[in-house]
Amino acid sequence: MEAREYFYRGTKEDNALAQQLYEEVIALDSDYAFAYAGLAWTYWAEQWFGTGKSRKELLGRAIELGEKAVALDGSEAAAHSFLGYFYTFAGQFDKAVAHAERGLALDPNLSGVLYNSATALAHSGRPEEAISFTSQGNTSEPVCTDHILLQLEFGLLHGRAV
Repeated sequence: MEAREYFYRGTKEDNALAQQLYEEVIALDSDYAFAYAGLAWTYWAEQWFGTGKSRKELLGRAIELGEKAVALDGSEAAAHSFLGYFYTFAGQFDKAVAHAERGLALDPNLSGVLYNSATALAHSGRPEEAISFTSQGNTSEPVCTDHILLQLEFGLLHGRAV
């Protein structure tokens, strides 16, 4: 999907374009779960680009869109893992872990699912499980080991991963 390519470029302008493209996809097919999940990430990413919206507002919108994605297709592993990630930063650790575990059950080899799930687990007091994800994943999509370890460190610093 073209929108995802723009999102991964990591600029404010490309994120805005990705957001627009995801919205266009949704206008064409309002039942396409991954478009809602992708749109959720663009809202979460806005905080990094200084768009003037509050982190709480952006996180709320990301969760709302992630929930819509899961409601449309409960078998979408990425949507569950995204929600796990978002709920982590909302401080709703039970929901974070539940969605992380569901995403892992659906696709235990997708690097994004592993990363988002490791984040939820690291911040929810389950560091051993988060660490185990550093050696998982398939060869076509390597796991972001450094990012997983960084999330584990953040979890430890905030006293939730012990």
